[in-house]
Amino acid sequence: MSIFYCLLFAISFFYLFLLLFRFRESISVCYYLLSVCILLINYGYWQISIAVTLEEALSACRIRYLGSAFVSYFMVRSIAHLTKTKIPPVIEVLALFLGTAVTILSMTIGRLPVYYKSAQLIQTGWHAYLMKEYGPMHVLFVAEVVLMLGYGLWMVVGALTEKKKVSYISSICSLAVMLTVVVLYFVEGDRYPLLPVAYDLGFAIVLVLLNRIRLYNTIGLSKESQKEAGSMALSPSMPREGFWTPTPWPGIGSPS
Repeated sequence: MSIFYCLLFAISFFYLFLLLFRFRESISVCYYLLSVCILLINYGYWQISIAVTLEEALSACRIRYLGSAFVSYFMVRSIAHLTKTKIPPVIEVLALFLGTAVTILSMTIGRLPVYYKSAQLIQTGWHAYLMKEYGPMHVLFVAEVVLMLGYGLWMVVGALTEKKKVSYISSICSLAVMLTVVVLYFVEGDRYPLLPVAYDLGFAIVLVLLNRIRLYNTIGLSKESQKEAGSMALSPSMPREGFWTPTPWPGIGSPS
């Protein structure tokens, strides 16, 4: 099972590589930040799965929350960019506040009974996993996830009803991303975490949409260039290709 989480980490690293070398000139920074969050999450899950001691697992868990604290925010930001929708400033400020609070509180894991009350490392024949009891402040993480995923679903459904705003393909694919994350978030357990799968599948759909938009933009620029070239060729002020236009010498043929 640890090989499976290692593979998910490698896939998320490959996603970041694609962003850097294929889409670097045409996308928003929120896609890079989303990719980094997923990379940290998958790295944390992988390290937990191969941990030998509880301290190793708790350290990996703290790394994982560096990505988990903001992944839902940047996922909704990315989908908002794809569907050409604007997130209200109140939602953004609240999400960033909750993400920052979760980041700080997650650093107390294994040190204070604030975010996790207790945690135990369970070794199986396939992998290791954490059996934990959440502390009172873990509710902030749940609140952030419910806020952003709930708003993301509402945003995508709203985009589907506005035909002039965005294509149905982009909206339906974005809805698939949100539903995948929501479903796997609520059905996963401690022994077999499923969120890394959801994030990798969701980001794969985002990359497909980005490539589609990039292709359409390239075709649009090509058509625009052809139109400009055609208008220049038909302009009466420009000499036409294949015809010689004589230029009179000064003083010859001009009235004296």
